[in-house]
Amino acid sequence: MSLQTEATAVAPAIRDGTYVAVEDGDFLFLVKNGKRRSIKPDEVAKHGITQKDIQLVDSLMLEGIPVERVQSAVGREINSYLKSDLKSGHYMSSWVWLRGTTLTTKTRTETITLFGGYTGGVQVVLFDAAGNRILHDTIRYRYGIDGRAFGPGTREDTETFQLPQNVADAAETIVITHYWDPKVNIVGTAIEVAKVAWQLIQLILDQQRKGEAVNAGGSPF
Repeated sequence: MSLQTEATAVAPAIRDGTYVAVEDGDFLFLVKNGKRRSIKPDEVAKHGITQKDIQLVDSLMLEGIPVERVQSAVGREINSYLKSDLKSGHYMSSWVWLRGTTLTTKTRTETITLFGGYTGGVQVVLFDAAGNRILHDTIRYRYGIDGRAFGPGTREDTETFQLPQNVADAAETIVITHYWDPKVNIVGTAIEVAKVAWQLIQLILDQQRKGEAVNAGGSPF
C-alpha cells in the first residue's frame, strides 16, 4: 500500500465479552461495548480466565479497538509502550504516559554492534475514543548512540510535553512510532495520510515489509 494512498481497510469486529491478546504480546484485554479494557495479571485468576478463553489477534486488529476511558481517584491516566527491533542490531523501547496535560516519554535506545552507531527517532501520535487522529503539535525526538566499542551501547532519555487542555481531554489512545532517523519523511507521510490509529500502524507495517527500519504500535503498560 502506497503512503500516498489513504488506507481503506476496515478493522474487523470482535464479539462483545471476548478476552483478546496479541500472539507474542504480554497484555490481555476484555472487549465490551466496542472498547477494550486492560486486564491486569492479578485479575486473571480472580476471574478464572484460562488460555481457551483468550482470542489471539494481530496488533493491527487490536489497535482498531478503542481503549475504554478509565477514571481513577487521582485523575485519568493514559499510557502506552512499544519495543522495536530496527534491524542491524539496533533497538528502541518507549514508555509514554499522559497525566493531566503533561505527556511524558521515556525512551531506551540500544545497539549491540561494536562500531555501528546510529540515530533513532521516536514520534507520538494521539487518537480519540473512536480511534480518530487528533491534530496537535508534532511530538518527536531523536537520539544518537555510538557502537559498544566507544561506550555502553545504550542510553535512556525522558522528555515532557505540555498538551492543550482540549487535546488532553480528547486523547484515548497513544500510538508510538520508532524509526531510523532520517526516516522521518516516511513516518511523517504515514501520519499525514492516516485518519485512524489502525491505518497508521498498517501503513508503517507496509513500509517495514519493504525493508524500512520503522515500527509503530503500542499497548498499555
